[in-house]
Amino acid sequence: MIVSASLLCKIYQMDWNNLNVLVAVAREGSLAGAARALGVNHATISRRISALEVEVGAGLVRRLARSTPLTERGHQIADLALGMAERARQIERLTKLQPSRVSGTVRLSAPPAMLSKTLMPRLAEVLDTYPELRLDLVADSRIT
Repeated sequence: MIVSASLLCKIYQMDWNNLNVLVAVAREGSLAGAARALGVNHATISRRISALEVEVGAGLVRRLARSTPLTERGHQIADLALGMAERARQIERLTKLQPSRVSGTVRLSAPPAMLSKTLMPRLAEVLDTYPELRLDLVADSRIT
C-alpha cells in the first residue's frame, strides 16, 4: 500500500491524548467509564472523541444511552493506538530504570586456601564493578 506524504503528515500530527481517550473508551465500553478510568469528566472524553473523529474524518463511536461501542473504524484505530500505548509505557519504563546498584556489606567465610587462591584474585574485579560493595572476608576452616 502506498501512503501519500500529506496523509503521513496528517497522521503524525494527531493528538496522542485523543487516541489515548479512544483506547480508554474501547477498554471501558462507555464515555463515563473512560472518564472514570482517566480521572477526567465525561464532557472531556466526549470532546476528545469528537476532535479525533474530525481528525480522521469518520465516526469512531456510536453514542448510545448506556454504552459507547466503537465503529469498525474505531476498532481499527483503537487497536493501533493500544499498540502505541504499550510502546509508550515500555519507553517510559526504560527511561525511568536506574542502573543496578549493588551496595552494602557481604560477609564471606571460607577456608584460608580457598580465599587466597580462588577468591582473592577475582575480588578486585568485583569491587571495581561495584564500588559501593564492602566485603568482610573471614578465613575460617571450621564447619558450622
